[in-house]
Amino acid sequence: MRSPSTGGRIASAFRGVFPGAPPAKSIFRFGEGQPTARRAMREDTMSEKTRLTQYERFRAQSAVLVPLVRRLREELGRERADGIVAAVLDDIARRQGQKVVAGGRPVTVETMQHGLDAFAAGDALTYEFAEGEESRFAFDVTRCRYAEHLDEIGARDLGPLLVCRSDFPAAEAMGVELTRTETIMTGGRRCNFRYRLKGQR
Repeated sequence: MRSPSTGGRIASAFRGVFPGAPPAKSIFRFGEGQPTARRAMREDTMSEKTRLTQYERFRAQSAVLVPLVRRLREELGRERADGIVAAVLDDIARRQGQKVVAGGRPVTVETMQHGLDAFAAGDALTYEFAEGEESRFAFDVTRCRYAEHLDEIGARDLGPLLVCRSDFPAAEAMGVELTRTETIMTGGRRCNFRYRLKGQR
């Protein structure tokens, strides 16, 4: 008997997490057959007040991602499952970074601050700017509600995979160098973000 393919095992994992879900083939074809015009109209009519913050979106996404990753690890083994999830999330982060610099737009301190504001919205992050740093954009996160939420649902161990690692491919896509040696997610007292913009020595 042939062993099930990776795709089949992923489909099995999805059905195990969401027994009433439609066939996985239709779920994992992101963008295919979606009511694009209807979705665009819905997004256009959505007011600023009803738009979710990055943290609120993360809470909603984690309700799906956490049990899905757990089941994928059971089906495929931790190394293989984490590799698949990391590849997908890294690709998404790169595409988001590419949007920032689309059309040759330079990455400035204001650009970086705008991104930080988005992730900190709704008191999701408490941070302070680092003094005496050579980096043009350096700050320390001293409270992270992303980590706190994963703690609450017993998934802190998945934080580095689902949250923290995406910062690096996003920075790379923007042509920005990121150095970080400590994170709250992994038990540190802070997350020490040190960004160096293009052209800075």
